[in-house]
Amino acid sequence: MFVLLGKLVTRHWLAVIVGWVVVVCLLDWAAPNWDEVTRDGDLAYLPPQMPSVRGEQLLANAFPRDRAKSEIAVYVGSDEGPLQGDDLAVAYDLARQFKNLQGVAALTRAGQHAAEAEQQKKTAGGEAATVASARADAALREAEAALDEAIRLDGLLAGYWQKKDQAAKKKALPADTVRRHQRFAAAFHNRSLAYRRLGQAEDADADARTASELDPIFQNAADQPFPEEAKFLPLLDVWTWQDEVFGEKLSKPEVRVMLLHLSNEFMAVDNIEVLDYLETLLDAARATLVGNTPPHLQIGYSGSAAVGGDLLRAARDSIANTELFTVVLVVLILSIVYRSPLLVVMPLVTITASVIAATSLVAMLTQVDRLPGFEWWNFKIFTTTKVFIVVILYGAGTDFFLFLVARYREDLEEGHEPGEAVARSLGAVGTALAASAVTTILGLGTMFFADFGKFRNSGPAIGLCLAVTLVACLTLAPALLRAFGRGVFWPFGMPQAKRSSAWDDGGGAQHSGESRFWNVLASAIVARPGLILMVSLLILLVPAVHGVRKGGRITYDFLSQLPRERLSRQGAEFMKRHFDVGEAGPLTVVVFQPQGGFDTRPGRERIAELTRELYVEGVSAVRSVSDPLGKFPPGRRFGLFGKDSWTKLIASPHTQTQKYYVATEGDYAGDVTRLDLILRYDPFSAEAEEVLTRVEHKLQTIQDETDSAWRNSTFVYSGMSADLRDLKRVTQSDNRRIQILVVLAVWAVLLVMLRRPAVCLYMIATVLFSYYVTLGVTVWFFSWVYGPEFLGLDWKVPIFLFVILVAVGQDYNIYLVTRVYEEQANWGPLVGLRRAVVRTGGIITSCGVIMAGTFVSMTAGTWGPMVSAWFPAAGALLGTGANALAAIVQLGFSLSFGILLDTFIVRTVLLPAFLALLHRRTKSPVPPPAFPPTPHHKPTDAGAARRTSTV
Repeated sequence: MFVLLGKLVTRHWLAVIVGWVVVVCLLDWAAPNWDEVTRDGDLAYLPPQMPSVRGEQLLANAFPRDRAKSEIAVYVGSDEGPLQGDDLAVAYDLARQFKNLQGVAALTRAGQHAAEAEQQKKTAGGEAATVASARADAALREAEAALDEAIRLDGLLAGYWQKKDQAAKKKALPADTVRRHQRFAAAFHNRSLAYRRLGQAEDADADARTASELDPIFQNAADQPFPEEAKFLPLLDVWTWQDEVFGEKLSKPEVRVMLLHLSNEFMAVDNIEVLDYLETLLDAARATLVGNTPPHLQIGYSGSAAVGGDLLRAARDSIANTELFTVVLVVLILSIVYRSPLLVVMPLVTITASVIAATSLVAMLTQVDRLPGFEWWNFKIFTTTKVFIVVILYGAGTDFFLFLVARYREDLEEGHEPGEAVARSLGAVGTALAASAVTTILGLGTMFFADFGKFRNSGPAIGLCLAVTLVACLTLAPALLRAFGRGVFWPFGMPQAKRSSAWDDGGGAQHSGESRFWNVLASAIVARPGLILMVSLLILLVPAVHGVRKGGRITYDFLSQLPRERLSRQGAEFMKRHFDVGEAGPLTVVVFQPQGGFDTRPGRERIAELTRELYVEGVSAVRSVSDPLGKFPPGRRFGLFGKDSWTKLIASPHTQTQKYYVATEGDYAGDVTRLDLILRYDPFSAEAEEVLTRVEHKLQTIQDETDSAWRNSTFVYSGMSADLRDLKRVTQSDNRRIQILVVLAVWAVLLVMLRRPAVCLYMIATVLFSYYVTLGVTVWFFSWVYGPEFLGLDWKVPIFLFVILVAVGQDYNIYLVTRVYEEQANWGPLVGLRRAVVRTGGIITSCGVIMAGTFVSMTAGTWGPMVSAWFPAAGALLGTGANALAAIVQLGFSLSFGILLDTFIVRTVLLPAFLALLHRRTKSPVPPPAFPPTPHHKPTDAGAARRTSTV
C-alpha cells in the first residue's frame, strides 16, 4: 500500500504540495479562534453522579440568584501590629470601590433580567415573564443597597481625611481636595441610575447633581454605570468587615478583608481577566490616597478564584514557553544532525502545516453541537491541551521525517533516482511509521472511556492531531523530498551512488555510514545477550521498585502547583498566619428535606440541633441559619451578657442570614438549607478529606436513628474538600481503567503487525518497566529538589505519563523490530539482528533525543531565568520562573527521562538482547514479515550466504 502511495505522491508531488497549502488555508480561515473555544477548570468536568456535583447543582437550583461558585479574598494587613490611620484608609478605599463594583454588576443583571422579561412577554408570557421581572426588581434593590454602603464608606473616608488635615493644622491643597472628591462621584452616579429605574426620579436627580458637582465628567454622562469594566465582572456579592452579619469574621486588629463572591467556577478562564482588573485596583491603592503605602502594609488577594486564575495564567505562560522552546530545540537538533538548511526547514514546514490543520479541525469539532440534529454532541478542548499537541506533534512528526529521510539516503546511495528513492523509502518505512502512530493514537484514544471530562476529551483530541501529522508526513514530506531531490542534503552530505559491499564477516569491515560504536554494541549484545539483559535489569530494578511503591505519592493540592512568586499563593500564606486555615474553603453540607420548613421556627430548631451534631473531630466551627458565625459549639451556652450571644441574637434573624443559609424562592423555598463547616485543616489536604468522611458517617448515623427527624432527607456536599475528594476518586478509577485499555490497545497493534505474541508481550513489558523506573526517578528527583515541601507528584502526571510513555515509547521498539525482521529475511536471524541494530542505531537515537527535547521544553519556565542570566538578550523570550506550573514541569521532566530511557536502554539493550536470547533458546525460524521485504543488502556471494547463520 505504501509503495503505491509513494509512487502516487512522487508522480503528483506538486499537486500534493498545493493541495496541502489550500487545505491548511481553508481550515485556518473556517475554524474559530483556538483561545475562544478552549475551556478550563477541573471540577466542572466531574461526573454528574458525584456528591459534590449534586451538591453544586442543588445549591444552584435552590439559590439561583445568590449562588457563588468561587471567592476572592482581598486583604489589607500587616505582620507588625494593628492597622491604624493611613493603613485603615487604604482598606476603606478598597471596600468602597468593591461595593461600587457590586452595585454596577447588580445594575447589569437587572438590565439583563428586564430584557428577558420583555422577551418573555412577547413569546411565552405569563409566569416566566413575572419571574424575570421579579428578579430584575430584586437586582435593582441589591444595587441600591450596595451603592448605599459604598456612599456610606465614602463618607467615613472623607471624614478621616478631614480629621487628619485638622490634626495636622493644615488645609488640604485644592488639587488634593478635587482628586479626593472625584473618587466619590461614581457611586452617586450609579445610584442615580438605580433610583431612576426604580421610579424614584427626585432621588435620581439629586444623586446625579451630586455626582456632577464632585466630578464634572458626569455632567453629561450617558445612562451607563461607571466603571464600565464592572459590567463584565461575574460579581454576585461583596462582604466587608463593616457588614452587620458576616463582618466580624473578616476583621482582625492587624487585617481587614473584603470577600468577593463570583459566579465563575474557580478555574474559569474568565478569572484571568478578573485578576488582571483586580490588580489594577490594588496597584492604584498602593500608589494613591496618602502617598506611597507604608512598607509594612501588605495588600493582596487569595481565595479559590484567585488560585484558579493564577493557575490558568501560569499554564498560559508555560504554554508560550513550551511552544517557543519546542521549535528552538527541534531546529537546533536538526541542524546538528543534518547540517542542511532544507532538512531543517522541511520538517518544520510539514509539522507546522499539520499543527495548523489539526488544531483548526479540533476547534471546528467543538462547534458541531450547533448543527441541527447534533445537539447531543459534547466535545470540548482545554487550555493545557495545546501543550501536549505541540510537543507530541513536533516530536513525533520530526521522528517520522527523520526515518523517511534516513531511508531516502540509503536508497540514493544504492543508485536509485530521487523519485524512485522517495517511493521505495515510503514503501519501506510507511508501515512502521503508521504502526507507531497508531499505537499512540489508540493509546490516547482510550482516554475517551474515562469518566473525568478533561481526560475523555483531551486524549482523543491529541490523537486526532497526531493522525493529521501522520498523513502530512506520508504525503507532504515525500512530496517536498521529491521536489528538491538530492539538493535537500546541500551543502554537506550529498549522497552519491556507491557499490554495495559484503557484510562484515567479523573482521571489522563496515558498510558505508555504519558507526563503529553501534557495530561493537550490537556484536556484544548478540554474543552475550543473557548477561547484558540481566545486568541491565538489576541496575534499573531499584528505581522501578521505588516507582511501584512511591508512584502513588500524588497530590491534589492546587495551591502547591503555583510558584511562590504568584500573588495568590503569597496571599494564601498571609491569610493562614492570621485566620484559621479552614476559612479559605469551608466544607458545605447541603440539606434537602421535602416539607422541611427551614424558614420556620421549628425548622430552625432542628437545624440548630444538627449544627451541634456536626462538630466532629477536625471541625472548628459550624455556621448555619441558627448560628451564622459559628460561635456556639456543643457545651457553650447562650448568655444575655456575652458579646457573641448578642451578635447571634441579631445575626440569626437577619435578612442576609436567611437569604444565604435557607432557600427563599422557587420549588426549593424553605426545603433546602446549607451548613458551612470550618475545618482545622487546609481544604486541599488529606486530613480535610478524612474530616469529610467523618461528617458523612455522622450524618448517616443520624439518618439511621429510629426516631430521626432527618430520615427522608438528602445530604450532599460542596466546597473544595468535597470537590477534591470526588476528583481523587474519579481520576484514580480512570487511571486504572485507562492503563488496562492502553496496554490492550498497544498490544493489539503490535500483534497485528508483528504476529509474534511472545515478542509483543515482551515489548509491552519493557515499556511498563521503563514507566515504573521513570516514575521512581521522578519522585526521587522532585523530592530532592523541593525537600520537605514536596507533597507528591501532581495528580495528572501519572496518567499522562503512562499513556504517552507506553504509546510513544513503543515507537522505537516498532522501528527496530520491523527493521530486524526485514534484515533477518535477507541475512538470517543473528546477522540480521546485528545489522538492524547498527543500521537503526543512529537514527533512532536522534529521534529519541528530539522527542525528549520537545518534552524538555515543558520545563522551560524553571531554567529560563538561568539562561536569561547567561544571555540577557534572551530574557524577554524566556520569561521568569514564575511562569512554571509544577504539573507541566513534572510531566516534562518525567516524559523526557522516560523517552531517553526507552531510546538508550530499552531499544538499545533490553529488546535486542531478548531477541538474541529468544533465538538462541528456541532456534525458531524468522516469521514472514507483515510487510513485503525490500531487496536491500542481499548477500552477493556464496561466502556471504554462509555467513547468514553466524556473526
